[in-house]
Amino acid sequence: MFQGKFLALLEQACDKGKIPPANNEIKASRQKSWVVYAKKPFGSPQTVLDYLGRYTHRVALSNERILSVQNGQVTLSYRDRKDGDKKDGLS
Repeated sequence: MFQGKFLALLEQACDKGKIPPANNEIKASRQKSWVVYAKKPFGSPQTVLDYLGRYTHRVALSNERILSVQNGQVTLSYRDRKDGDKKDGLS
């Protein structure tokens, strides 16, 4: 069932121009037997959300670290851990 639904949605996306055409690959995929492996998550749904949230909602660079943006150049602050956590700016 998963294979049929997935390939139908993939075909729809191709037809709507959302992804490049893949008609030959879709036809070939219909001929193959799929093995879909999914096991129960550990713990409760809340545990899974907490786990995923640590990775999906990370901020690579906070706004507070951006000192300026001028002429296509960004200056940001950083801490030099080797120099006693001294704060500095970097362009």
